[in-house]
Amino acid sequence: MRDLKKTAYLLLVGLLTAGILYPLLHEAGHWAATLLLGGEILEFHLLPRPNVLCEVAKIGGAKCALIGLCGMALPFAAAVVVRPRRFTAWYVLLLLRGISAFALVLSLLSVIGRDCGITIMNDDVLTVLRFRPQGGRACAVLLTAWLIMAVYGIFRQRPIKKFYMYFEVVKK
Repeated sequence: MRDLKKTAYLLLVGLLTAGILYPLLHEAGHWAATLLLGGEILEFHLLPRPNVLCEVAKIGGAKCALIGLCGMALPFAAAVVVRPRRFTAWYVLLLLRGISAFALVLSLLSVIGRDCGITIMNDDVLTVLRFRPQGGRACAVLLTAWLIMAVYGIFRQRPIKKFYMYFEVVKK
């Protein structure tokens, strides 16, 4: 019964991380970059569909491209920089890395698929490439590097061992 409660707790934390925290950090990345680069925020929504609407007409294409990338960069950076001691915080950051890795894979597929006429709707990297059409290879290299770092970071933390300890399968 105790393991069932722990599992339900982790499921709830996972749903909150995927449904609220990751989208909040993603959109906050766009928001912060827009303000730092001289743009204006017109709208910011978390629910029902997370989005931030920015006025970037006064900003150059390279800065607009950077704003597009910062949506993926903030959750990834948070997951890499923060070093939690408690299991729940560690689990949230593990989920952020996993979700970031998944988002990076989708964005890589967008970059690769764009040349074949395949697009993923509302992908930030496609927006980046609208501002910097010649940046496809650079985007692919950057996304691949982030993906390698995310996957390496996940495996380096030995998640299976930590879950075993959390569920008291093995002693600490």
